[in-house]
Amino acid sequence: MGRFVVEGSILEVSWATEEALAGMRQELEGAGAPDPTVEVEADEYGASRVKMVFILEAEDHDAALARGKEILGQVALDCEWAITAVVPALPPVFS
Repeated sequence: MGRFVVEGSILEVSWATEEALAGMRQELEGAGAPDPTVEVEADEYGASRVKMVFILEAEDHDAALARGKEILGQVALDCEWAITAVVPALPPVFS
């Protein structure tokens, strides 16, 4: 069992008020994504997207990807979405 950082995106941002983003955070938590980050982000070309990041416990990369897709499929029902990254979570570093 490992921890994986899952990043997803929703391409449509017209609905993305602060209240709507807070609601999306709650929906992600309810679907099994603990302590998610949800924010509007612009890329280098000026296009905006809603970026979601959360950490999942999973057996391996494929299981984390499948669970991430399941979670985003539950909360982004009427939007075009994508998983943009699934990487192993690094342990905290203390200095």
